[in-house]
Order: sequence, then C-alpha cells, then structure tokens
Amino acid sequence: MTRTTHGTRIDLRDVPVRHRQALMSDTHRLLEPGQTPFEQLLAAAAAEPETQVLLFVFAGAELPADATPAQRASFQQGTGGELAPLMCVEKTLDELSTFDALVAESRSVGPDWQVVFAAGLPGRDGRPPDGRSVDAALRTMVERIKHGAVGGMLALSSSGEALALT
Repeated sequence: MTRTTHGTRIDLRDVPVRHRQALMSDTHRLLEPGQTPFEQLLAAAAAEPETQVLLFVFAGAELPADATPAQRASFQQGTGGELAPLMCVEKTLDELSTFDALVAESRSVGPDWQVVFAAGLPGRDGRPPDGRSVDAALRTMVERIKHGAVGGMLALSSSGEALALT
C-alpha cells in the first residue's frame, strides 16, 4: 500500500503500524440539502473551529485466500470480496475542489479502487495537525478498514455516492 503526500509516495508496508486512537471529526453531519456527500464533508470540515485536514484511504476489493467456490464465483461477477486499503493521502481544504478532481488525482498516482474512506483530523490552536498526528490517524484508519471497523468514516463509491457498509 502506498501513501501519497504532496507528490511523495511511501510504501506503508515498510512502516510499523501502531494502534493509536486518532481524533477524527464526525464527518457524517448533513449541512445543506442538495449537497453531495463530498460537498457535505468539505462544508463540515470548514465549519469546525480548529483547522482540519481531511484523510482519505482508498480501498479495492480482493478475494480472500480461503474463499469458497461460491465466494469466488460471486467475486468474478463483480460482487463480494473484502476491502483492502491500497493508498492514502491527507489534504487540506485548500487542496480539495471537487470529488471528480480527487478521483482523477488518485487514478493518476495509484491503482484502481472501489471505495474511498474519509475522516477529518483537527489541528490545535489554529494550526493544522502535525505530520506525526496525520500518520498515526491514517494508520488507524487503515487498520480499522482491514478489520471491518469502518464506523465514523465516510465511505464513498468511485462515483461519489455515500455507502452504508456493514
């Protein structure tokens, strides 16, 4: 899995994963009717009292090694499988414009993905969170996705639709 930070790609398999609790803002608040889920995310982050960095983990579907024949058949038809984190990135609000732009950037630097998970990470005293806090929060998100614990994160399809994953 890679992490892209302002054009730098880092292989996260080489980084030890520590289980740390990250402070992530609730990104599920609905602010304006008619907004897309991504626009709601941007609006929620902008409304927070502290400077926010938005964290994104892009995930793809894969077939587990111990899949049954029925699971394999389902996967071949484009359904089923497990979500596996592929790459992650942090973005300030100034670096985000539209969901289509985020998708295009992600496609230009990484593999195809089916779901992107998003969360906000607040800074302190009017400053954005530091790199160590961002790294810890992204690692926490990756581990949660690996274990299916995706509550509290906004999940979007590659077309920008909000997903309810159970």
